[in-house]
Amino acid sequence: MIRAFCTSASMVMASMLFLAVIPAFAHEIKTVIVEISEDGFVPSTIDLLQGDRIVFRNTGKRNHWPASDIHPTHGIYPEFDSLGGIAPGESWTFQFEKAGDWGLHDHIDAEFTGTVHVEESPEFNQPLVKEKSRMVTVPVAIVRGMKVQLAKFFYAVIPIVADRRLASLDLFSITDDTDELSYWLHIFGSTKLMEHLLESAGNGAELDCHQPAHIIGRVSYELLGMEAFTGGSPACHSGYYHGAMEGLLKVRGVSKLPETVSEACSLFDTDFSKFSCLHGVGHGVLAYRNYDVPAALKLCKELSTGYDQTSCYGGVFMENIVQGQGLGAESDHKTEWVNQTDPHFPCNKIDPDLAVQIQCYQMQTSWMLTLAKYDIETVIRQCQEARKDMVPVCFRSLGRDIAGFTLRNPRKIIENCDKVPALHYVGCMTGALNVIVDFWGSGLEGQASELCALLPSEHKRDCYALISSRLLDIQSIPGKRKPVCDTFEQKYHSLCTETLAS
Repeated sequence: MIRAFCTSASMVMASMLFLAVIPAFAHEIKTVIVEISEDGFVPSTIDLLQGDRIVFRNTGKRNHWPASDIHPTHGIYPEFDSLGGIAPGESWTFQFEKAGDWGLHDHIDAEFTGTVHVEESPEFNQPLVKEKSRMVTVPVAIVRGMKVQLAKFFYAVIPIVADRRLASLDLFSITDDTDELSYWLHIFGSTKLMEHLLESAGNGAELDCHQPAHIIGRVSYELLGMEAFTGGSPACHSGYYHGAMEGLLKVRGVSKLPETVSEACSLFDTDFSKFSCLHGVGHGVLAYRNYDVPAALKLCKELSTGYDQTSCYGGVFMENIVQGQGLGAESDHKTEWVNQTDPHFPCNKIDPDLAVQIQCYQMQTSWMLTLAKYDIETVIRQCQEARKDMVPVCFRSLGRDIAGFTLRNPRKIIENCDKVPALHYVGCMTGALNVIVDFWGSGLEGQASELCALLPSEHKRDCYALISSRLLDIQSIPGKRKPVCDTFEQKYHSLCTETLAS
């Protein structure tokens, strides 16, 4: 029965594909010749109208392979891919049916890059389906869809089995397999998967769940579009929303970045969740720009407000470092914006603007620690050697990293922050405390208060005051703020309630 249904459906869809609309053009189609050789693309910047073509002609001495960014997956415009090297003297032609700014590179020599700007043409009718390969995928998609629907029905009828199956999922492994992750996202949804990820990480005390959360967010966007931003969870340092934003930019591109960002980030109801969305933009634009940090920062500067811009800068610098560590959005790509011998690079070689420098040094100790093999004393010395006005920022960054690599363990945070110069002790603690608050987001309970309770008495008030002020950022439901106040030591309880009442 199922097989007969699938066969009939396949025949219907194949007929529809055969009769697919052929694109019509009212403007004269332009063809541009782009030479590609061992010197790169010439020209490297091309302006087209929708429907225009580029002929990539190999004038070099070895094969070259033009394709869409991002290297090596070519996922931004997957149809734009020669699917193999073009031999010397040969050419490959591609018609650009999608409007937007499309980065390109040579898959064989990835340092050769360029940009194709395709202006929207109302006279161009894009075909419903063009690729012959889609005819093969239709029946496969039908079978997969039926499998998902049957599984959802089964688990809905027997919820205890669903709970057991969810509990058995190893999301740290499943996030390495996009097809399997997509299946379970269809079955359980992003919110339940994120809850399970957090539990599997021992609520963040045993394993770092930020990168798997990134992947869940990115794949959720691929499946659900903008709806992905209404699910998930801010836990795991908002990795889910960072990943969803990466997915959004991968599809939408950056030609209308302020509008795209406004549409996505307006879906969030707290200052912190909006910040997480904007921070995710930084992750996404750096991946989109093939890990060209100056180019990504330039895109951030297109955003509407200074706050939006600086939030984006922070995401750029974080993505750059995690990519340098081999944990970025595009795991097979390399960034040239980390240095194996200079712990202050790229901060000391980029835009000296104060806002950019603050965001750079606010992440830089992650790379310093990588180079120093997590020797705190070495990084303390390096922070003291930073640009004078960036020294306090560097120590806040160190506190952020200390909270990260200790998995937010209060006693270990204090043990490590005790090593920094007295002048920067508060900065170290501030960086660490913010990480605890950020990790839990709207799910914060008493985790941050545990750190304050262990501090010397002269620092407790400032610690509890910071939590109190952050409650307004992270929690939109007033009734969920007071329980956090109730985790404070009695002496400081009123500090929290008064802050919330003001």
